[in-house]
Amino acid sequence: MIYLFDLDGTLADSLGVWEKIDADIISLHEKHADRDELRNMASLGYEQLYELLGSMGIKYPSVAAMQDEIDQMAQLYYAGKVQLRPYARQLLQKCTQKGIVLLFTDSPERLYMPLLERYGLSGCFERMICAREAGLDKKKPASYTRLADMLGARTSDFVFYDDSPACVSAAGEAGMYTVGVCDDIRGIKKEEFDGKCDRIIYGWEEEWKCI
Repeated sequence: MIYLFDLDGTLADSLGVWEKIDADIISLHEKHADRDELRNMASLGYEQLYELLGSMGIKYPSVAAMQDEIDQMAQLYYAGKVQLRPYARQLLQKCTQKGIVLLFTDSPERLYMPLLERYGLSGCFERMICAREAGLDKKKPASYTRLADMLGARTSDFVFYDDSPACVSAAGEAGMYTVGVCDDIRGIKKEEFDGKCDRIIYGWEEEWKCI
C-alpha cells in the first residue's frame, strides 16, 4: 500500500497562514479583501493569485517575483508557528509500518522541510514531491497517472489524502482510492466532498486507530 499525503490543510494546520500572508500583501498595498475573498485567495495557485492581485492593482514584475516574496513570508511561519493537525504525527508513524508513505504537495521544500524536521517526521516519507517543481497539476487526473509512473506503481496502489475536493476528484478519476479530509471549523465542509472521493473523514484520530 502507498499512502500519499497532501500537506497544507491535510497534515498541517496551515491554511490560516496563507490567508494571513495574503492579508499582509493586501494591507501593504492599501487594498481590501474580506474573509471569504482571503479564503479564496489562499486556495489559489501562484499563477491564479498573480492574476487576481493584478486585477486589484497589485503588480509584480513576474509570477516568480511574487512567489519569492510570498515564500519568504511563509518560511517564517512554517519554521516556527505552523502546527500539525492533531494525531497527524501518530498516523504517519503508523503508516510507515503498513506501507510506503509519500508527500505530495504544492509547497516547495524550503517551506515543508523545516516543519517536518521540527516534528521529527522527515524520515517518515520515502519521497517528498513538490507537484509544481515536478510539472504536475494536482487538479488534473493525468498528473496522478504520471506520478504513479514516476514511482513505478499503479494508481490503484495508492490511498490519497487531501483537503481539496478538486484534488481528490482528480486522483479518483486517475484510479486512486481517495479520502477527503474536511473540517467545518476551518471551512472545509463535507458537502464539498460529496460524490468526489471514496471516503470522507473529519480528522486523524479515527483514521489513526483504524489503520
